[in-house]
Amino acid sequence: MPKSTASSNRSLRARASGHASPKRKDHPAAKNAPQNAPSAIDPSKLGLYLREMQLQCEAALFAYRAITTSLQQEQDTCFLVFFYAHALLGHMGNLSKLLVPDKKTCKDCPLARQRAEALQRALGVTPDCYVTSRAMRNHFEHFDARLDKAINGKNPWLIDMNIMPPGAVHVHEPREDGFFRNLDPRTLNLSFQGAQLNLRQASRCVRCIMERIRAYLTLPEECGARAPDPLSPTDAPSRADKPISAGRDG
Repeated sequence: MPKSTASSNRSLRARASGHASPKRKDHPAAKNAPQNAPSAIDPSKLGLYLREMQLQCEAALFAYRAITTSLQQEQDTCFLVFFYAHALLGHMGNLSKLLVPDKKTCKDCPLARQRAEALQRALGVTPDCYVTSRAMRNHFEHFDARLDKAINGKNPWLIDMNIMPPGAVHVHEPREDGFFRNLDPRTLNLSFQGAQLNLRQASRCVRCIMERIRAYLTLPEECGARAPDPLSPTDAPSRADKPISAGRDG
């Protein structure tokens, strides 16, 4: 058997049995990589989940960069900003569903719960991480129900797809369900019917998760594994080996 193949197989067997090879602490990848994380998911299958999550992270960050670029354009700014915002929320929603499936899904499919717990342990992500809330994504995804309520309620009115700070529009007897998609260009706070999500903060969290995924997938066998610091509800730093912002939107 080729040496590289044998080494790879030993690595998978070591992780599957819960016994890691001696750690080499000076290796840079060991700082963010998970350690001795017990999992009901086979390590090779966990790697497939992580690679898919990496694609979702890359797509989400692409959409975020497109939003910031679109804000500098003079034509079709609103359309492009909210087009990419919808894409960003969709990819973040996919990450969220992999990391924190809803209770019904866990009840109907125990594998979903096992997979989510394994991914949370591998990446140091807690259920309250900033990207796990799907509240804003649901507003955009279930747009029809929100629109029905706003248009067919008492004194119907609608303010939608605006790029402006809060309070820029004054409405007589305003109702919260009439304020649809809005982005504050200064803070990058995205709002919908009172719910808020800071896109800058969300992008930092996604970037941190992506870096941790890369560290896990590239960890050499001799480094073993080390549990990463959890993504905590504190302010997000720029480095991936430190806690990042969590919290919920809305």
